[in-house]
Amino acid sequence: MPRILLVSTRSEGLAPFTRALSSDSEVQLRQVEGHAEAIDEVRELSPHLVIIDAGLPDADRLEFVRELWQVDAMVNTAVISTLTHEQFHEAS
Repeated sequence: MPRILLVSTRSEGLAPFTRALSSDSEVQLRQVEGHAEAIDEVRELSPHLVIIDAGLPDADRLEFVRELWQVDAMVNTAVISTLTHEQFHEAS
C-alpha cells in the first residue's frame, strides 16, 4: 500500500489534488501542516512519498527536503512550487 504524506497548510486549496490522490483505495494519504509534524510522521510512517507545499510558513522547502533525507534517505520527495522548471533547478 503506497503511503503518501502531504505537508501543507492549504487543505481547501489542494482539495482536488488530495481527492485525486486518495481516490485509489490502495493509497494511504496523510496530511500534516508543519515541519516538525512531518519529521515525526516520516520517522513513524516511513512514507513512500512526501509532498511539500510551497507555502509552508515554518521551513525552507529545499532545506526541509535535506532534513527529511537525514531521517529517511530512501523517502521520495516532491515540492509544489511556483518557480519555473529552470528556476527550481537553479535553486535546488
